[in-house]
Amino acid sequence: MTGGAFDPADRDFATALTALDTQATGWWGKLDTSTGRKALWADLSPATDSGMFGQSYTRLRTVATAWATPGTSLTGDTAVRDGLLDALRFLNTVGYNPSRGESGNWWFWEIGAPRALMDTCESVVPRPNCTLVDHGGTPPGPLPLSASVAHDRGADREKEQGPPASPPHSPKPPLNRGSVKLLLEH
Repeated sequence: MTGGAFDPADRDFATALTALDTQATGWWGKLDTSTGRKALWADLSPATDSGMFGQSYTRLRTVATAWATPGTSLTGDTAVRDGLLDALRFLNTVGYNPSRGESGNWWFWEIGAPRALMDTCESVVPRPNCTLVDHGGTPPGPLPLSASVAHDRGADREKEQGPPASPPHSPKPPLNRGSVKLLLEH
């Protein structure tokens, strides 16, 4: 996901690497890890809101990408990895999970959250523990992260209409509809 091996000192990568490091360390420094928290970041509260958990996953993806990318200040840091896993557990508990009814903007349920969730897990969880499979199983283990919510809510979305006089929702490729499930065993 980070593009493979490269020399972080190479000036062709320096600007992008600096930007990634700056953004990721900013998000990491503001991550709320306290007991009883309502969100991962104060400006994205409450995490029960689809827009807030959706944006939280994109921030986690940025931190995870920096963690997995050589040359950032977060690269390979065990505390960062553990913090990301804790944050994913938190969002699964309060936000994006199969038991919640879809509310708010459908995009966060069907595209935004599952994509950022899968990208985050792909960066921080070594294979074979992070596996993309068809949408048929049940997430095992103590970190049950599932993108199946998106499939359950969005499989027939392209047949639905929006408000009166609006165009139908555009068909999305299977990944964008969330027709995969992320199983993360930890």
